[in-house]
Amino acid sequence: MSLSTFGKRAAMAAATAALTAGLTTGLAPTAQAADQWGGIATGPGGAWQLWWGKNSRVEAAYFGNWARCGADCKRVLLFAQCGALAFNGGAFSPAEGGTQQDAEEAALNDLPGGWIIASRCNDGSYGQINWQNY
Repeated sequence: MSLSTFGKRAAMAAATAALTAGLTTGLAPTAQAADQWGGIATGPGGAWQLWWGKNSRVEAAYFGNWARCGADCKRVLLFAQCGALAFNGGAFSPAEGGTQQDAEEAALNDLPGGWIIASRCNDGSYGQINWQNY
């Protein structure tokens, strides 16, 4: 009887270890994906601002260096992976995606006749940035 109890304990310990390892492995990629944040702000007269590489969503949400965008700009998007901004001469379309291409396609799909004026990913890959206001 004590051998059976020992066997049950060993099986439970092995199952607990496997479950813990599985949960730890499953959570790690999610934590890595949200390590950095970026955002997009737009304003009147074609003014806009793009920022990236902030250490938290809160830091990205309250990022205060909008000097090139102006006081009338409003934050329109926070993104964890990639962000893009399309413009059609009169309106903006911000979008996010898992890749630069996904973000750009989403921005263009929401704005017929538009073109990408900025895109960037938080993983360090460069998108296109045209600093001219439209």
